[in-house]
Amino acid sequence: MLTINPSELIWTIIGFLTLYFLLKKFLFEPIIRVMDARKARISEGMSEERQARDALDEDARQLETLRIEQLEAAKGQVQEEQQREEERRAQALQDAREAAKRLCEEGKERAKALCDQTEDQLRAQGEALSAMIVARLLDAGNTEQ
Repeated sequence: MLTINPSELIWTIIGFLTLYFLLKKFLFEPIIRVMDARKARISEGMSEERQARDALDEDARQLETLRIEQLEAAKGQVQEEQQREEERRAQALQDAREAAKRLCEEGKERAKALCDQTEDQLRAQGEALSAMIVARLLDAGNTEQ
């Protein structure tokens, strides 16, 4: 029959408790410390990853904002340059019109001067011819007498 020996039971309990305390002290506690440290490193790594991701997202937003601002500034500069170019074209056209008007007026003045000069020359030639005709007629009238 089965009997319980009290000394074996006490030694079994003492052995079990000794084994438990030894395992706890030299095996379970170091393993738990390693697992807790690993868990802390993993948590820290995940936290750093979240922070890095948030910083990356913030940088991406800032970069996009900067890109949009620079695009708007470039569009503004292009529009300003187009406006300046249009003003330069209008000024060049106005200058060309004024130059053409001056040339036309100078041409008119030269033509009038040439007309006046030609008229004076023709008048002088007419007077010279008239004087020559009168002189011949007088010569011819003198020779008949």
